[in-house]
Amino acid sequence: MNFTLLGFGKMGRMISGLALPAHKIVSIIDQTAPEATHKIVTADALQNTDAVIDFSHPSGVLSNVGLVAQFKKNIV
Repeated sequence: MNFTLLGFGKMGRMISGLALPAHKIVSIIDQTAPEATHKIVTADALQNTDAVIDFSHPSGVLSNVGLVAQFKKNIV
């Protein structure tokens, strides 16, 4: 499966390092992390993504669910 990480703090970094060979992190969305491939949720940021894993701040989760749903992607 192809994943997008939404938030690249401690948990996002840990998951990135644990991704199995059968799975791939295709993009990282984070406003401040230098390693991020995108700063905001866009169609381009979610291209080739099967699911988004949200490790952002709890206060933004509902907003993120709405944004990701607009692009018809799964989010956990």
